[in-house]
Amino acid sequence: MKKLITLVLTLFVVMTFFSCGGGSTPSTPTATWQKYTDYLIKGKCDKAVKMLNKVEEEQQAEMAKFLEEALNEQGGLKSCEVLSEEISEDGSKAKLEVKYTWGNGKTKETTEKLVKTENGWACMLF
Repeated sequence: MKKLITLVLTLFVVMTFFSCGGGSTPSTPTATWQKYTDYLIKGKCDKAVKMLNKVEEEQQAEMAKFLEEALNEQGGLKSCEVLSEEISEDGSKAKLEVKYTWGNGKTKETTEKLVKTENGWACMLF
């Protein structure tokens, strides 16, 4: 009986740790975009591509290679600052005004779009 109680308590503790992990899916468009660009800054293009909406698994490696080449042309991505966030009335889409700073010293401000999926916010390229 002691072994059964010990086993049940151990399973309970393990399940509690896993359920309180905080999740890996950011809850806001800004947090999602920051995680996406953090991957790009660190050169983890394969992880960044997985955050994109509608990129099939077979296309992910090719897309990651494309992103890596594009980043290298600019000297890498040094930083990305989200200037503003606008979520649609129905809560399904978001627009972010962002400012990129590249490794070569150039900066660019642009609008980025995200869409809410069943798994949370996803970045859109087009």
